[in-house]
Amino acid sequence: MLTALAMATALVWAAGLFRALRRAEGGTPGLALAAFGGVVLAAASTVTWALIEGTMATRFNDLGPAGARVLWTMFLLNFGAMLVGLLVVIGATAIVCLRAHLFPRWFAVASTVLALASAAGACTIGYTAPGIQVVAAIAAILDGVWILMVSIYFWRDPALTVP
Repeated sequence: MLTALAMATALVWAAGLFRALRRAEGGTPGLALAAFGGVVLAAASTVTWALIEGTMATRFNDLGPAGARVLWTMFLLNFGAMLVGLLVVIGATAIVCLRAHLFPRWFAVASTVLALASAAGACTIGYTAPGIQVVAAIAAILDGVWILMVSIYFWRDPALTVP
């Protein structure tokens, strides 16, 4: 339940990001719309995982080894989908920042590197190697820090997100 509420808040945050990116693009919503879609994908996969986890928690005694493998596979798929969504958000924002200087240049370059790390981490969809899972976990943590940094930029300059 709390995850669903948190993802609803993420969509409100995404609306502010959409407005800032659209304004920086000069009114055309191409990359801004892609970024918003990425947030929707990340939020939907997170809520889906919360539903699967809740279902598993209520039927834990019936899970068994085969069910645990299926659950782990579903987790990797949802985690990869979340990283794909965040890859789109971070990548689109990095492109807009490099073109229009919405945020500082160092942040745009760091966002580009983080988008590449998220792309590598999203490979958990097709590959279950432990090394890729480590990259995915690190990318997810750094993606959270990136969201926090964007939020701080919005907090410092609220004119970016208001009409």
